Amino acid sequence: MTCKYCQKPIGLLRSLTDEEYCCNDHKSAHQTGSARTLRDLSELQPDTASSWTINGLRANNQQTGENFWSYTQTALLSLVALGGILFLAIQFSGSDYQGERPEGRFSEWLGSQLSSLLAKEKIDLPRLNFHEEFNKANLSRWTPANNGARWNVHNGLIQPGGLRIWQPTQNLADYRFQFEGSVENSSINWAVRAIDHRNYQASKVTIGSDKSRPSTDLVRFTVIAGKEMRRIRVPLPVRLKQHAFHHYEIRASGDRLMTFVDGQFVDSYVDPRLASGGVGFFSEGRERASIRWVRLSSGREFVDQLRSYFSFGLDLPFFK
Repeated sequence: MTCKYCQKPIGLLRSLTDEEYCCNDHKSAHQTGSARTLRDLSELQPDTASSWTINGLRANNQQTGENFWSYTQTALLSLVALGGILFLAIQFSGSDYQGERPEGRFSEWLGSQLSSLLAKEKIDLPRLNFHEEFNKANLSRWTPANNGARWNVHNGLIQPGGLRIWQPTQNLADYRFQFEGSVENSSINWAVRAIDHRNYQASKVTIGSDKSRPSTDLVRFTVIAGKEMRRIRVPLPVRLKQHAFHHYEIRASGDRLMTFVDGQFVDSYVDPRLASGGVGFFSEGRERASIRWVRLSSGREFVDQLRSYFSFGLDLPFFK
């Protein structure tokens, strides 16, 4: 395609909205010249000018149709691109879970994903906020398994043993779970989406014992019907020291779980097997940690929905 004014090729991006002129200045100049020519002809040759006017109207109508089709093509390409982003975000979300996709046509599946993206948080349910400090040896709201949990409370700190679930959070689905804790020996462990003591998502931050090259890793796994699934180890971009308190935050949003340490994003993965459940702490073997306080805010932030679709597990500041 070439410009009607200067006869130069029209750029690719320009051709999406205008297939006749390479820029707005040339379009304006050419139309002004055409109008002047038409006025001169109308003074000299009325019949010809009338015929030209009719043909010009037909050409304008044809151009309007072509522009409409060009805009339609652009809109369709945008929808296809958005669909591709959603597809990639779900396919390469960093999860080791390989669940089945819904049966049916791809268009139906894509429609459901778009609906999920655009559906904002329900406002008919009030937000719940829980906060607890451990100044007293009172663990009545922390439910242990049948065989007890062997927790210690000392100087305003708890040292978890077997898994205990924070009872007020047990029926929640989406929330921000925060606590301040210190690794006393090896690791600090927590659970989210804990339906009961046999079904939960578990994570732990471990600190290596090599003093010359200390390493910090995140280990996560899922327990279903009392059976532990494969453990995933993720090296963290932060370096933590034992006996130092740090701030931890876990966001459960839909089927995505995101982890932050001292405000820094460190891990994100998708696992739809447990859609709801509370939070808790535990330790394994000779591991020991201290927890100073814990808080939880229920509900899903819309920004977390966007982040779960478009961040691809990356640390994007404008999605925090």
